[in-house]
Amino acid sequence: MIGKVNDCSESKKGSLARIGIFGVGYDTYWHQFPGLYEELTLKQKKFISKIPDAGADLIDFGMIDSPQKAYEVVEKIVSANLDLVFCDMLTYATSGTFGIIVKTLHIPIVLVALQPLMAMDYSKASTYMQLLNDDLCALPEFAGVAVRMGKKVPETIIGSLNDDVEVDQQIDEFCRIAKVLHDLKNAQLGHLGHPINAMLDMHTDATMLTSFFGSHIVQCEANQLMKCYDQVSEEEIALSEKQILDFFDTPDPVSDPISIKLTQEDLKIAAKVSVALSHFVRTNHLDGLAYYYDGPENSEIRKVMSNLIVGNSLLASQHIPMCGESDLKTLISLLIF
Repeated sequence: MIGKVNDCSESKKGSLARIGIFGVGYDTYWHQFPGLYEELTLKQKKFISKIPDAGADLIDFGMIDSPQKAYEVVEKIVSANLDLVFCDMLTYATSGTFGIIVKTLHIPIVLVALQPLMAMDYSKASTYMQLLNDDLCALPEFAGVAVRMGKKVPETIIGSLNDDVEVDQQIDEFCRIAKVLHDLKNAQLGHLGHPINAMLDMHTDATMLTSFFGSHIVQCEANQLMKCYDQVSEEEIALSEKQILDFFDTPDPVSDPISIKLTQEDLKIAAKVSVALSHFVRTNHLDGLAYYYDGPENSEIRKVMSNLIVGNSLLASQHIPMCGESDLKTLISLLIF
């Protein structure tokens, strides 16, 4: 469920994605056009109401209408530990309201320009009406300043504030992106063993993954899994056997000459290993696991490592990504999906 919109001083840390919103305006306008500030504030509230239930905490930083305000607010944005922030282009704003923010932040910034009116009535045109619908005006200026600050041109959402299906879809997509970014940068991904020696494409630099995604790669040992295996009870095995038979089809062999009907012995091994794997993942606080481990021929550890597939599938069905072949790249991809 989406959290309540928090004042930035009340924002809490948790497992939800954290999305910030700040509006921009121009303080020079407020004494010139009474009521404009209040209407722009309502525009920002309307935009916030369009953000869907995407499993996020929303933090509203209000309107930034001067460079001085930007320097005050950027510290609060940084301390909120956001995954993504929307910049609501409420009217024309000087890029001084944006420069220090885009320079400081290392998270995606999405510029949002949503005009309240589908078209202005020029027979009743006024500067006030123009300023209330001036969302697009500063986009080129903000984009140019981002480049001068050594950053990419921010993503943008352009459209109408009201009854714009495409805009709603884009907002939803960015909220889902925030969730992915949050999960990636907080993930503890297990790595057990090593790639098969000849599979050169499988070798991955764990430090590089932390650099790009923020995920920490937990280097695990086979004896940790074996400890969990040795502690599995008969009651747990029986429950796991039932779960496996309920979850999987077990058809008779058809065409493959090396396939055989599932035996009770194989079911029991798969069930015991599945329980051990589940305990291993949870006791080590892992969000996923990539593994390949051989072990001595006819050893207990080889039996365990060669029977992980069923447990893998059950964990994957619970949205815990699991990968054989020690493939950390695919593990990251599964987590994203």
